[in-house]
Amino acid sequence: MPVSEVAGGTIEALKTQPATFAMIVMSFGLLGYTWYTSSAFNAQQLEMSKLMLSHQNETQQILSRCIEPIQVQTIIDQLGRDRSTYAEQLQRNYEASQSNGQELQQILQLLKKPIEQRNELERPTQPDHGG
Repeated sequence: MPVSEVAGGTIEALKTQPATFAMIVMSFGLLGYTWYTSSAFNAQQLEMSKLMLSHQNETQQILSRCIEPIQVQTIIDQLGRDRSTYAEQLQRNYEASQSNGQELQQILQLLKKPIEQRNELERPTQPDHGG
């Protein structure tokens, strides 16, 4: 079957069913509209990205003129000192918690002993001084 016969048959079928022809035309129209809106949206997004990058560059340039390098170095040095101070404090807290753990172990051992022995430990007998 040659192409011309197929095309002719298709056109005859669409003449007898105009709703189908209208749906095909609308589908192509919708496809064209979707392509147009997406390309416009992409162009707008590209322009917005360029504006944001130029704004960020301007902001960075302004900020770089506001802060002197000596101030930045001072801040970095102070952060380093603070970090070492925090590390020392953390070590002291850790050591203190270790000694607290030993004291808690002693208390637990005391609680495990029978009541009679606890009383002896709590109230040691005092020698009579003969009065």
